[in-house]
Amino acid sequence: MWLLWGEWLKGSVRKKPANDSKILISQLHANQKHKMANGQTKSYFHQPGIKPFIGLTMHKLLEDRVKEHPDREMHVFVTDNETLTFAEYKTKVVKLAAGLLHYGLCRGDCVAIVGANHMEWPLVFGATRALGIVTVCLQYGHPIESLKLVLVKTSAKLLILARSPETLYAQACKIIPELNSSTPGELKSTNIPTLRMVVGVGANHQSGTLNFEDIAISGYDSEVSKASKHVTIDDTSHIYMTSGTTGMPKLSYTTQFKALNETNFKCDDFNHNEVNRIACLCPVGYIAGYRMSQVAPLVLGATSVYPFPTYSFEVFLQAAQDKKCTNVLFLRNALFELAYSPLTKKYDLTSLKSGMIGGSPIPPEVICHVKKTYNMNVVITYGSTETAMISMLRHKNLIETASTVGQPLPYVEVQIVDRDEYAVKIGERGEVWVRNPVSFCGYYGDSETTKQVKNKHGWIKTGDIGKLDKDGYITIIGRVKDTIFSNNLNVYPTEVESVIFKHPAVKQVQVIGVPNKLTGEDVCACIRLKSVVNSYKEDLEKFCLDKIPIFAKPKHILVFEDEFPCGVTGKIDRRKLKEMAINRISSPETS
Repeated sequence: MWLLWGEWLKGSVRKKPANDSKILISQLHANQKHKMANGQTKSYFHQPGIKPFIGLTMHKLLEDRVKEHPDREMHVFVTDNETLTFAEYKTKVVKLAAGLLHYGLCRGDCVAIVGANHMEWPLVFGATRALGIVTVCLQYGHPIESLKLVLVKTSAKLLILARSPETLYAQACKIIPELNSSTPGELKSTNIPTLRMVVGVGANHQSGTLNFEDIAISGYDSEVSKASKHVTIDDTSHIYMTSGTTGMPKLSYTTQFKALNETNFKCDDFNHNEVNRIACLCPVGYIAGYRMSQVAPLVLGATSVYPFPTYSFEVFLQAAQDKKCTNVLFLRNALFELAYSPLTKKYDLTSLKSGMIGGSPIPPEVICHVKKTYNMNVVITYGSTETAMISMLRHKNLIETASTVGQPLPYVEVQIVDRDEYAVKIGERGEVWVRNPVSFCGYYGDSETTKQVKNKHGWIKTGDIGKLDKDGYITIIGRVKDTIFSNNLNVYPTEVESVIFKHPAVKQVQVIGVPNKLTGEDVCACIRLKSVVNSYKEDLEKFCLDKIPIFAKPKHILVFEDEFPCGVTGKIDRRKLKEMAINRISSPETS
């Protein structure tokens, strides 16, 4: 069975027929009881699934949603003052898809898009999904050279520059020197030979680019309908950049089936008896942002609300109030600000019912404080671009299982393995491995790296250290690469952070390892305080005295007045934080 699954997971590039997914589903059900019985004494857990998979293409599901509620808002961009209903969205998507066909693009081609959150993103997603074109989601925070390598590796034929940042055109000219002197639509690039066109929006529509507004054409609905009938649920739909802040990022790709059904299962906690209005704070070019902002409207009939192109907590609060948002896809910093910022008192946030947060460990105290203050249930999620979502910790389970990331989602298998890749006993530590029918297909054009992460049986090696209890709750202790090695002993940052965060003066904490020639690494606690505390070091040291083993106690405690360095998604950049800490330790006067 698992050999077939492994082939199926790799199969989207070959455009496997849709019934492969049905075969997989039936085999999962047939083997479910057997697998659970064999896993009782070892750290293995499989969450049985009852909810059926969605077996439609995304464009077909859009057509169904339009029939059900054509006049419901689908995408609301607050700062840009742009709104589309489901019916209006479909009309624009079909016109844009017709334009892509007119310019010679077809099923299997790659179209890249880069920029902040604006309406062009959902329009491009909708048009490419309708035609079976692969969308390459570029992340504008990456070095220019990395973006060039991605365009080359994916053989992209079209590059779309969103309306912001307004520097995108200048950056594009650096990797495509011919752009500003080329005829729009007739680009001949030396660096990226397959790239034929660059499309600009707003200020990024300049010399050599086609105007995004001019691509769409009317009167070709039948041609789009005909092309969409050749698209299958197992067609590759998206390529995401993952990791690789320097050099070549890894390119994770997925299918329409996988994207739809991961969202299908993780939206179980949403209220299906009302219209969910989701405030999407994450960039839509990242997997979490895409799934909740672009796929949730198809699965739930939800409305996606985008408060801003660039993060602003107060703009989010205003949007949540004015647009009556019911759910929030949080950035980490936004959740902490919602919990503790005095700005929230100026706004009516009573419409907020639930939220979702992932990316890095969240102290349960923060989740409980948000629940108490706003009566808002925040779900902690665990997963990655490769694994898709693995588990969820719901608020109703928080008290008993506060230190965990919840139980696996339906159909997901989890096991904890030792260094020899054998499953350990329940409760023992090891690396978390995951097998998930909606996980990534692999790294695009890189089978060797894919094999390093996903074995022949379909198990994905997460690189996380964790343990599993008898009820299937997963506890993440830390990343293998973040483990601090001090005097030949392993220190897991998450465990130290969980203790320090309980100190009443601490607002945020990150524990990192800093080099020491004698010990290997010293433990360093980087903290942000709720208020100025003169004797914080002595107080913290006393607080940790009997709560942290001697070898794991922080040798350095550094207070940061400003926000910790973060990436575009709000996830703390531990590499930059470590550099800052090392610089401060080496210059005692700044510590």
